[in-house]
Amino acid sequence: MLSLSHYCKLNGILALERKISPNSNDFLNIGLTLVIDGTDPLLTREILTNFATVNAIKNKILLEHIIIIESIFCIQHEIEQRTMAYILCSFLGMEYLDAVLSQVNENNSVNCHEYKKSNDEDESKNY
Repeated sequence: MLSLSHYCKLNGILALERKISPNSNDFLNIGLTLVIDGTDPLLTREILTNFATVNAIKNKILLEHIIIIESIFCIQHEIEQRTMAYILCSFLGMEYLDAVLSQVNENNSVNCHEYKKSNDEDESKNY
């Protein structure tokens, strides 16, 4: 991480784009993408913290309410849609991120709740 910080200081924040692994949504790549996109540092920290702790939230109703609260916040603050996708999916887990980001890229819209619902239905069929 220190070498990444040094690289950024020498070459600028946008140069971090060269450090992102293509077609990968691992934790570091998400953080670097948020930084490159100019996301507020506190919001970047919140998104990454959500991803890191998403498994601790087991109550589905609570999770749905949190997603609704965050969605309303994003709408009120006119948060860019790719950043909104990171925020919302940070509560669901990284397994939803590729599908939601591709929807943002194709349709310029986000519907994490539908991804969570359909995945829950698929999981219940497996038991």
